Amino acid sequence: MSLVSPPLPRNGFQYALSAGLLAGVLSVLQSIALTLLNVGTFQQASREIAAITRPSDNTALALAGIGALTLLISLLICAIAGYIVGKLAVQRRLGFLAGALAGAITYIGAFAVHYIPNYPGNMVAGSSGTGGAIVISAIMLSIVFLLIWAVVGGLLGLLGAWLATRRHPFYMTSK
Repeated sequence: MSLVSPPLPRNGFQYALSAGLLAGVLSVLQSIALTLLNVGTFQQASREIAAITRPSDNTALALAGIGALTLLISLLICAIAGYIVGKLAVQRRLGFLAGALAGAITYIGAFAVHYIPNYPGNMVAGSSGTGGAIVISAIMLSIVFLLIWAVVGGLLGLLGAWLATRRHPFYMTSK
């Protein structure tokens, strides 16, 4: 008795791109919203740092909590994107693609908002120089972090796709 796997839905790649793009934009928007909802905390930290004192424990814990909540929600969005793609396209690798795209867009969005003047949470740092080596190393470091975000988002998207397809007949057939 031979088990034949069912056909896969069409347009899976388009589902993955759409879900990844939407999840990435949603993740950036939630990050901006959480930052803007907590402007007072960021202003308090800025005042404490400007006064050459270390931020109070309550301010530091609040900032760490905001950062952790933003990260957790972004990771959850990547997993949900993978789950949706898994349900629509059935292919787990497309869930990885959606999560990786969402993770990359999240990093690019977080990177871009730090170039907005007076954006809450930006810390102004002095630089001893703007030589070519410094610029190239900063670009390389940014690319490394972009790849890390993409891989982490992709793995969470893969987890979501696996959860969505773990009992699908396509993956239940023996090979």
